[in-house]
Amino acid sequence: GGEAQHAFSTAADLKELCQENDVKLISYIDTMSGSASYLLACVADEVIIHPEASVGSVGAMVALMDRSKALQNAGLKPIYITSTPGKFPIEADGSFSETFLEQIKTDVVRLGTKFAEHVSEHTGVDLKTILNLDARMLHAEEALDVGLVNKIMDHKKFTAYIAELQGANNAR
Repeated sequence: GGEAQHAFSTAADLKELCQENDVKLISYIDTMSGSASYLLACVADEVIIHPEASVGSVGAMVALMDRSKALQNAGLKPIYITSTPGKFPIEADGSFSETFLEQIKTDVVRLGTKFAEHVSEHTGVDLKTILNLDARMLHAEEALDVGLVNKIMDHKKFTAYIAELQGANNAR
């Protein structure tokens, strides 16, 4: 997993660097690759997954904590004085304002859609198919069937595959 900040530009830079230097980029998912980890992995020329691994979580989220009841139970009443109503996202009772929550939801949906479009662009999987996965994690076989990965290999087969590719490159 991970956070989205800079993940899109990092993925683009990684892909560009490999293309400029004629390097085949291979991602290997050993146990789990979700969210920002998969955002980076999917730009590879090949995405290979261990048979027991999982991949996905193509979506975005923000976690917020409404502490208004805890403050109230503790006998505390915060007072906020701002220059404009939108400066601070908290209502007088300490809960989040509906305007703020709507803005966060809009931003999360935008980011999740951008992520799904990124995956679609780099995997060739239809955008609607990706969105219909509902940000689930998929086991190796399901991920292969959907097109989020290209091959399934255990560690031994993956090591042999990389050695084979290196041998072919050295023979050039």
